[in-house]
Amino acid sequence: MSELVGQTLSRTLKMRLAFICLGIQAIFLYSSELFNTVFSSKLDMLGLGFLERLPYVFKPVVIGLFAFAYILQMFIMFQTLAPLFRYLDKGQDYERARRATIKMPWRIMMVQ
Repeated sequence: MSELVGQTLSRTLKMRLAFICLGIQAIFLYSSELFNTVFSSKLDMLGLGFLERLPYVFKPVVIGLFAFAYILQMFIMFQTLAPLFRYLDKGQDYERARRATIKMPWRIMMVQ
């Protein structure tokens, strides 16, 4: 029974990590894209209003790079935290799980 609880806990943790990272990255990326679009001198010369500028916020290249960086970060994060997830699933190897969580901030800084 405890193995089932551990698997549910690790699955829930993985999903929460994925959604939180997606949300934080999307907020920062698209707020900066919105700022760049609103104050773009190129779009000023075209005489575009605020609503006419909004489609320029969602550029396909930016979305593609965002998706690539997000997938890379999730891969690195889940690989780094694999001992923690194994500990939550099986309850073994506490020291490796603890070391994995200590490494995580450094890995995130390397990706960013």
